[in-house]
Amino acid sequence: FWLILSWILVWEANERPRLIVFIGITAGLAVMTKAWIGLFAFAIPLLYALITGELNARRKHWSLAMLFAGAIILPWHLWQIWMDGKAFLYDYLVVNVFGRMTAALETHQHGPLFYFDVLRDGFSILGSGYLWPAAYLWAAWTARTRESRQKLVLLTWITIPLLLFSLAQTKIGWYI
Repeated sequence: FWLILSWILVWEANERPRLIVFIGITAGLAVMTKAWIGLFAFAIPLLYALITGELNARRKHWSLAMLFAGAIILPWHLWQIWMDGKAFLYDYLVVNVFGRMTAALETHQHGPLFYFDVLRDGFSILGSGYLWPAAYLWAAWTARTRESRQKLVLLTWITIPLLLFSLAQTKIGWYI
């Protein structure tokens, strides 16, 4: 929910840049709901702003967004570090971040193209699922123009999670 809301804010921020500030709130709430993976709600919009050159133009909005995200994320995390110290950091970072990236946990190991198969199976109505790569390539080709910024938003939100999850060793179908 928070990732989708963040995406909607990025989409609408093309017309109303002040909405960027609220991405900090959605990202903060995404982290509090889904741990580190919630950072996608901030990292992907930030990367999009960097790619489009809007990061410098809207620096004030992005700074406020970071402050809002920090105000939501930091209190609980700092409390947990204070209460449990190394045990919290180990479980939070070593097991749940690096562990899932570098080793297949709970026997959820698949090849690097696993999520592409999940997408193909999920879009089976479109010619056995093989038309989505053509649609992706067409969108990437046409996103080069300034008038197609919305396509670039979509491509960024599709590509980054797909690549990062494909690189991870733990693979579960509902992750993507």
